[in-house]
Amino acid sequence: MEVSETNELKIPERNNRNPIRILASTVLKYLVMYILIPLSFFPFLLSYFSINDGAPQFAVKIDAWFWTLVVYLFYKKLLDSVFYANGISVKKEWINYLTLKKLKIRYYKKIMRYLEMLDLFSKYFLIFFDNVFEIIRRGYPVFLVVFFIFVWFLVCAGIWLPYHEKIFGLSIGKSLSSLISVPNFSLDLINVLFFFFVPFIIATFTLFIFIIIITFTVFIPIRCIFPTKNGIIDALDIPISFIEDAIEKLEVFDFSCSLEKKRDKKKQIIDSISYVSEYFINVDKPPQTICSTNICYILVIDQFNKSVLKDILFRTNGLYHKIEELCVKINNMNTPEEQNEILRDLNMHLKVIEDRDLSEIDPVEYEIKKSDLTSSILKAAAFLYKIL
Repeated sequence: MEVSETNELKIPERNNRNPIRILASTVLKYLVMYILIPLSFFPFLLSYFSINDGAPQFAVKIDAWFWTLVVYLFYKKLLDSVFYANGISVKKEWINYLTLKKLKIRYYKKIMRYLEMLDLFSKYFLIFFDNVFEIIRRGYPVFLVVFFIFVWFLVCAGIWLPYHEKIFGLSIGKSLSSLISVPNFSLDLINVLFFFFVPFIIATFTLFIFIIIITFTVFIPIRCIFPTKNGIIDALDIPISFIEDAIEKLEVFDFSCSLEKKRDKKKQIIDSISYVSEYFINVDKPPQTICSTNICYILVIDQFNKSVLKDILFRTNGLYHKIEELCVKINNMNTPEEQNEILRDLNMHLKVIEDRDLSEIDPVEYEIKKSDLTSSILKAAAFLYKIL
């Protein structure tokens, strides 16, 4: 492309021709060469490749279509090479036509709007899908429990059925059908209700025994592994172990490895710390009940002074925020100096957790919700238990 002395852009001679005529002629060439000529030879090709006496009819048809397709693809490949060698391209002529008519940029704008709409739709669809998945994930265990209880009730009903009919001398099936027609409503109703009542009692009793067995099976090893203080299991070794694991991984962190490996190692360190912060330190989350796994539980369990209680909870919340800030620093860590600073802070927080000494932690206040009726009853029951 050349520029004249008057700085005017010269359009190539090829583009000065009528773009519609160029496009029409090129499309016509493609139509004749790719479609009309092959169609004229199509019956001959089918008849030529169908000569196969003695073969099943469906096999002959498949064979004929297959070889006809092979010949057409070979013919098309040959034409593509010829057109390419002579600079003939429908795609190129179509782009030139759109460019000269200022339609290409409009087409690109429509593509961008379509992509924007698609991105918006996919974002809200993924949010909806995540919410549905979360509901399914949380509801699935509940569904399994309900389904198990229902199946167990049916099993108990099946075991009780022959004994019930022998004792009462009445068939459950006949009683259920009689309740619809109401020939002897009271007797049949008592029979049906008693039939369902006995399996319900059996199922409830056996499930209660099953829960007690599972509870003892789970908690007896825990009581053997972890020490107990005033009847409370002290699981402090769990957060300590997670923090020590994070420190070990952080000490051997290699800054010279690839981006993917660094990202994976950082995630492993952050995950170990997050287990500690979310499940053993965090006190500012619904329903704000301090369970026995929290590191400050032993500090607050016998504490009746509200000011001291708030101070312990606020300082524990301050420790939680400091550890969460460390997770952010680890994620953005890029130099050995930053690594050493994080190690120093992490070791200091480990010492605080081991000693349960929150005096050096600045308190971070949060709104402590009032206890509901259930928690008040539980606290009163625990208080009475301690007195007795």
